[in-house]
Amino acid sequence: LRKQERIYEDQALLAAQTHFSLEDVKSLTELFKKLSCSICNDGFISREEFQLGLFRDNRKHSLFSDRVSQLLHSSFYYGTETNSEF
Repeated sequence: LRKQERIYEDQALLAAQTHFSLEDVKSLTELFKKLSCSICNDGFISREEFQLGLFRDNRKHSLFSDRVSQLLHSSFYYGTETNSEF
């Protein structure tokens, strides 16, 4: 599978392996799907889409969202994505 096609098929298993309930996992999955295609339908959440999700405005510059994006990018995807995606 290509990275953007990775999806947890068994949401109940994912919920059992985390601190989230099954309803939380379903809600987060739907939120991810909506947010990741809000600007560019590529299966990733770009920095602009992240800011849109936080502030309902992707043009607003935010040090907070920039820093969170930077932390997520360096912690989880270092070297596999561009700097604007995580």
